[in-house]
Amino acid sequence: SLRWQRRRLERGQAALIARRVQQLELKRQRRSLQVSQQTEELVTVSELGMGMIYSHSQDSPTRFQKLLEWLETLKGCVETGQFDGYETLVSWIYGPHPTLRGATIKALFGELASKPNQPARVAALRREIEGEICNITQQYQLYIRKYVEVTPLMREECLAPTEEQRWLMRQMSLVDRQIERKTDLLLRMEKDLPRPEAKETQPGTAETPPEP
Repeated sequence: SLRWQRRRLERGQAALIARRVQQLELKRQRRSLQVSQQTEELVTVSELGMGMIYSHSQDSPTRFQKLLEWLETLKGCVETGQFDGYETLVSWIYGPHPTLRGATIKALFGELASKPNQPARVAALRREIEGEICNITQQYQLYIRKYVEVTPLMREECLAPTEEQRWLMRQMSLVDRQIERKTDLLLRMEKDLPRPEAKETQPGTAETPPEP
């Protein structure tokens, strides 16, 4: 009975670990689907008003996908020579307080909107946008490594004992002590049992074999 209880506790502990691994993988798989299928979440008005590039507290695949999409649109405008109508996208990306690169992009767009025939300015604007795309792409890759990928270390971390597992370990320790005491008692009882006496035979006589 005690050994059966011990095996049951072991199965419970293994199930707790398996459930933690399962929850980890399910959580990461949801984010992986957002990345691979570009499943978009809702973008709030406050995020757009503040600037998506500043929404570090709400990192999500949607944030990075939107930033890259809008930057690629701005890059396409530069390639086609369309420098009007940039204000909305620049505002959504950088908000009212743009970064240094954002302020440079905004200023170059404004300058080229009034005087488009400036190859050096066009090259500078293209370079700034490509630099921002590279920066956001690197941030996206770090996000994927941190929140999407499931590494062997993360699975190993699931083996760390939780409060539930500590309770199970204490119970197993109690059962182990009971098994040890019962085994010791059984061995002492067997030692104290009287041994069967051997049958004496007369000298010169053979023991009669048992009948078949």
